[in-house]
Amino acid sequence: MLFLGSDTGPERALVEAAGWRFVGLAAAPVKRSPQALARAAGSAMTGVARATRILRSFRPNAVVVTGGYAGVAAGLAAVALGIPLVLEEPNAVPGRATRLLAPFARVITTALVGPRTRLPKGKTVRAGFPIRPETTQGSVDVARERWNLSPDRLTLLVTGGSQGARTLNQATLAGLSLWSNAGIQVLHGAGKALHEETVAAAPSEVEGYRLLPYIEAMADAYAVADLVVCRGGASTLC
Repeated sequence: MLFLGSDTGPERALVEAAGWRFVGLAAAPVKRSPQALARAAGSAMTGVARATRILRSFRPNAVVVTGGYAGVAAGLAAVALGIPLVLEEPNAVPGRATRLLAPFARVITTALVGPRTRLPKGKTVRAGFPIRPETTQGSVDVARERWNLSPDRLTLLVTGGSQGARTLNQATLAGLSLWSNAGIQVLHGAGKALHEETVAAAPSEVEGYRLLPYIEAMADAYAVADLVVCRGGASTLC
């Protein structure tokens, strides 16, 4: 098995930590300004060329795309090489990558019912969303020791995912004193990209506040939390 993903995203560290091979592809978000469109087009061409070389060498039986700009490059390379393409769409509304690659896919799997009405009939099936079993097997005791949390306080978990969510971070900081005075401790995953600005804006001392750039041990975080405030991402909700 081989994983392809963005050169700049968090997936490389996660994949390699799990012991799998990872190859980074150039990818840039598509925005409306001419400069951004030019950068995105250049990154897409570079990504497709690199993905084509990698897939030609690796010779996979199938390519599975879960979305993202790097996924588009891998998907187009698979189509060019005649490798069966499978799309996995977890969201309620199909993303750009899925919509672009849908005509070329052999199979499209969805987690929800809604996307099936927006995707090609005859190749789209609802298969649910894959969840790691260990996600539901966290330990309250391990979480309390890991993050120095008190067993006598309610725990609020705030997470915006790996990229974070600025609105959630700002709202969390605004409510810290109220929650602390009410006996609530906060475990806050601000996101790697937003961590430094959140640290700079956070009060210097608030009892029971734990600020992290990224929460890798999500199973333990879920286990210790009495309430979770999060973005409505597909994998988080599932």
